[in-house]
Amino acid sequence: MTSFSPTDAALEGFRIARENPRAVAAWWAVSFAGGVAMTAIMGGNGAGAAMNALAAANPSDPAAALGLMQDAAVKLLTAMAPLIVVQIFIQAGVLRLILKPQGRAAPLALGGDELRVLLAMLITMVAAFGVVFIGTVIIGVLAAIGGAALVPLLSFLLTIGAVLLVSVRLCLLAPFAIAEKRVNVLAAWRATRGHFMPILGALAIATILSLVISILGGGIIGAISTLLGLDPAPASVAAALSPGMIAVQVVQSLLQALSVVVMLAPPAIIWRGLAPSRPAEVF
Repeated sequence: MTSFSPTDAALEGFRIARENPRAVAAWWAVSFAGGVAMTAIMGGNGAGAAMNALAAANPSDPAAALGLMQDAAVKLLTAMAPLIVVQIFIQAGVLRLILKPQGRAAPLALGGDELRVLLAMLITMVAAFGVVFIGTVIIGVLAAIGGAALVPLLSFLLTIGAVLLVSVRLCLLAPFAIAEKRVNVLAAWRATRGHFMPILGALAIATILSLVISILGGGIIGAISTLLGLDPAPASVAAALSPGMIAVQVVQSLLQALSVVVMLAPPAIIWRGLAPSRPAEVF
């Protein structure tokens, strides 16, 4: 029997934000620092120029467009590294506030919790990418041997289902790491046994809410950028650190912090509800 409310779990991020304004301010600050760092890296490594070149690419030359896409992707992923660090700090802080309310639940810290959250993130990413890789290989093989038209489609759908399965079954890895001070993949996997659909529902609601915040924030940021005549992909460090871009980052970082909190809070509530009676079987 499910011992947590999917709706309450999905809305937990809003409660955390409402009841912990100082924590939100701390996450806002670190999000702002990460956003400024990302924008500066984009201006320094040419990611902005690469994205502009890709947007202006000639669609009749797919080879050239592919090269521009690869160049822009590498530079953009490099620039996004600070945001990954920000997510680790915020996730560890959110989990501490929920799972250790009676102790010293620092909203920001640098220690074992952050390292364990990083490890949990890497394990989940590797598992998801592994499933996608295997699914891609299967689809490629079926397409090469001339399988029925529906077979690649079914393989694709099965791959998506497998990714969802891995993501849901491992979503408690980080909460377990914070609560138990160790990373245990099997324990996190076991804890979700028999609760797949409620967990999926909670995560889906939280994802939709987070996307709504991001979309609304994108509209606000777009309006501000247009009003100030700013280039969303600055071509230099000086442009990235202009007063207008800093002003945009102030607003964007707050919305980003709220979006991340809404997205990352539900697994802690789910863990708190399931941990006392987690089953012993692996599957």
